[in-house]
Amino acid sequence: MAAPLPGRCGFFVEKKKRFCKMIVARGNVFCGEHATQVYYVENINAGPADGDETLQQVSLCDLSRTQLQSLLDKLKTAATGESTFTCELDEDDDDDDEDDDDVVVVVGLQCDIEDGFLSHPVVQEELDDPKNGDSANKHLKQQSSLLGHMEALGLLGRGRSFVEFGAGRGKLSHWIHEALRRRDP
Repeated sequence: MAAPLPGRCGFFVEKKKRFCKMIVARGNVFCGEHATQVYYVENINAGPADGDETLQQVSLCDLSRTQLQSLLDKLKTAATGESTFTCELDEDDDDDDEDDDDVVVVVGLQCDIEDGFLSHPVVQEELDDPKNGDSANKHLKQQSSLLGHMEALGLLGRGRSFVEFGAGRGKLSHWIHEALRRRDP
């Protein structure tokens, strides 16, 4: 691997297999985008044993390639749910023989989530319009699903107020209005 050009950023872009081409300020090694990025991995655990203990942060730059690969394997295993990691909260923390290199990942609470796609008939005509592109179709499906969930929960009816927060163009408000208008003629 070649060194970065003089006056250019020293950040290696793995995806492009080259160094960043941005010009750096005098005396700096990285450009403005990459100078602020500090990559750390926390030793994730159930928390410090006592209040005085701080969590260990390991700089990714200080790890060898094999250590990084081992860490990635552990995190991938934990993320896919095939984890053999356990988190036990013991009253007595007398075990001084614990391996500090182990990364314990707590995946979260196990609960059953019902996965389903609801829709609302008021949006169906617009969904069937071939003039809509992929992006518009995606947004219409999302809005139709939201309307379907509102209908299933009994939220579409008289006496309800809706405020739409976001950077959209108020289309959800439009479809709610249409659904209410068609429901109560």
